[in-house]
Amino acid sequence: MTKPPQPPKPNNRPELFVDNERYDWDKDKITGAQIRTLASLPDDVQIFHKVPGQPDVEIKDTTVVDLTRRTGPTAFIRRPSALRPGVLMTKLLLDDDYTALDERSIQYVEEAGQRLLVISNYPLPEGLYVQDKCDVLVVIPPNYNQDGNDMFWTFPRLVRADGQPIPQTHEPGMGDNRMYNGQEFCRWSRHWNKPSASWKPGKDNVLTILRRLEWAFRNPDAEK
Repeated sequence: MTKPPQPPKPNNRPELFVDNERYDWDKDKITGAQIRTLASLPDDVQIFHKVPGQPDVEIKDTTVVDLTRRTGPTAFIRRPSALRPGVLMTKLLLDDDYTALDERSIQYVEEAGQRLLVISNYPLPEGLYVQDKCDVLVVIPPNYNQDGNDMFWTFPRLVRADGQPIPQTHEPGMGDNRMYNGQEFCRWSRHWNKPSASWKPGKDNVLTILRRLEWAFRNPDAEK
């Protein structure tokens, strides 16, 4: 007697995310090297497994992660390695800043040589720009905790959905644009030198930088 067809076994693998981007993976396990290849992560960043309620776990290339042992999404994030080829890494921010960035699942890379903080996939206000997200480059000065930041740069060059120009911003090829990882970041000349918006030495931190970015993107007509 022919046995009736059996229903397929349920897929117990949760969704897999790297830096908030979802990736398809049809195996029960994945190694750090496979995560690096899947998400096109460079060799000079470390991979960490986000474990709710616990410290992040570093995932080396040889580490094997069992995707069937968890319910809900399995999330990984990148962080700069302590060492990069030919460059001794130094921290650009404060320890509490890194905690704040990680708690908000913000994707970022540091470039110590040029003192750059590059935020990836920054979400833009809905409907205001042709793009829905961009990468943002911020220069972190050596005296950052005292003087804060000034201006920022975006890739790609942002375009408003209504076709209106964005004042005090640069087109590709203009002076003081910044090159990073083969991409040209276009300058937004925004200054926070009014008393109500000036940096408070020793008190403001990376969250202030994030608030400044949010304000600037929501108010592209301002020339502050």
